[in-house]
This record gives sequence, structure tokens and C-alpha cells, in this order.
Amino acid sequence: MKKILLSLSVLMLISCNTTTISEDTMMLQKAYPNADVYRLEENRYIVADSIVRDIRVTSDGQIYSIVKIK
Repeated sequence: MKKILLSLSVLMLISCNTTTISEDTMMLQKAYPNADVYRLEENRYIVADSIVRDIRVTSDGQIYSIVKIK
């Protein structure tokens, strides 16, 4: 029983730091104000203005990978 309670507590702590899709989109819109933002997968976005970028974000909403696409 203690293991179950501990596991649930850890899961609740981890899930508290996650961002929603709309929060991630808003963060990318602020970072790239003149660009269109498209969601591809759970934490993967395409940001397109004069340059197209494949951007990946962490579950807490931080950008960890930016790849420019020609």
C-alpha cells in the first residue's frame, strides 16, 4: 500500500509541471511573433515565417531543440 501511495505522489508531482498545448503554442507565438505555429506531435511543433523551424519542447514548456528546415 505504501508503494502505491508513493507512486501516486510522485506522479502528481511530475504532472504538476506540465504545460498544455495552448500554453506551448502561446510561448512559441511570443518567441516568433510573425510566424504560424503548427503542432505535429505531443511536444513537436512547426514554426513558419520566412524560415521554417521544427521545434521540440519539454513537458514543462521549455524549448530543447530547434532545427531549421530548408
